[in-house]
Amino acid sequence: MYWHDALRNERSVLSFALWIFVLIAPGAFARDSVPDFSLSAPGAVALIAGAETSVAVSVKFVGEPFGNVSIGVANLPPGVSATFAPDSLSSDGTVNMAFSMLPGAVPATGNVTIFAVDGSIEHAVSVAFVFPVGVCGCGGPICAASITGQGLTGILPRGGSPAEVADLSCLQTDGPVGFSVSGLPTGVTASFETNPTTGDEELFLSATEAAPLGTFTVSVVENSLTVSRSFQIIIVIVDEGPVEGPKCHIGYDIVSQWDGMFEAVLSIDNTGTMPIAAGWTLTWLFANGQTVFQLWNGTVSQAEANVTVQGEANIPAGGSDKGVGFLGTRLPNALNLVPTAFLLNGSLCAVN
Repeated sequence: MYWHDALRNERSVLSFALWIFVLIAPGAFARDSVPDFSLSAPGAVALIAGAETSVAVSVKFVGEPFGNVSIGVANLPPGVSATFAPDSLSSDGTVNMAFSMLPGAVPATGNVTIFAVDGSIEHAVSVAFVFPVGVCGCGGPICAASITGQGLTGILPRGGSPAEVADLSCLQTDGPVGFSVSGLPTGVTASFETNPTTGDEELFLSATEAAPLGTFTVSVVENSLTVSRSFQIIIVIVDEGPVEGPKCHIGYDIVSQWDGMFEAVLSIDNTGTMPIAAGWTLTWLFANGQTVFQLWNGTVSQAEANVTVQGEANIPAGGSDKGVGFLGTRLPNALNLVPTAFLLNGSLCAVN
């Protein structure tokens, strides 16, 4: 009889244990059976043509991490692109999302959607784009830097005094803002009025006699506690200062343009007192992503935005070469602006 009683008692214990398991197990494993995560990002991002703005996108897992969450973006306005670093997370973390707006791109108001996906689980947040014009209002939660004359060209005479090439205003209000400059040619130095600063800022550049002649693009980077933003500035290094007056004139006329293409003709006018021999070199820099596809009456080379044309005709004093023209490509959602500076054999020319 004892073994019957023992068996009965063992069955009772097992039944009780099973009953406890049924009550507790759903709660114990609910977190793992329903995996999830949260996604957060700033409510608004300020964009400026020719600039890059970085924001932090956070992913936090509910319970233990699972799988791999991929980050993406949708509904970007024309002329705006986005990159991610990294583009996925397998644990709680932050993704650095950089928004870039092409120089000359036309602002399009609206919201962009940032989404995160892991298998069948997807979350999205909406972020508003703000496009400051001129000096923005710094009293609100978004305060973007703007550059007076953004997209224009700074002229640096070799051996001249430091020249102011940019006014930076409407800076971040979350603390001091620091600036740095990259891409400076040899012999060119940069200085700021006050760096770091909590107010407006001025950028000065100077070129020594050893600086190369030509057109260059430099980057100005703004760093605050929450935002890192970069701006592109075009500089032209010349032998003589603008006060001496140009000895040439360039007419740049866009004859026609259509989807992704355009045709332009050039007039190279010699306004000096000496003839210009065949083989002359004309250089300029495109500001809006254009390229020269086919050129006639000369030879052309292009490195990124820098264009160099070598002419075939002699240009007498007071004369012109009106035979140079080209077919070019352009970005579909960017303005096709006329270049702001041309150098003929290293000398700055008047334009249009």
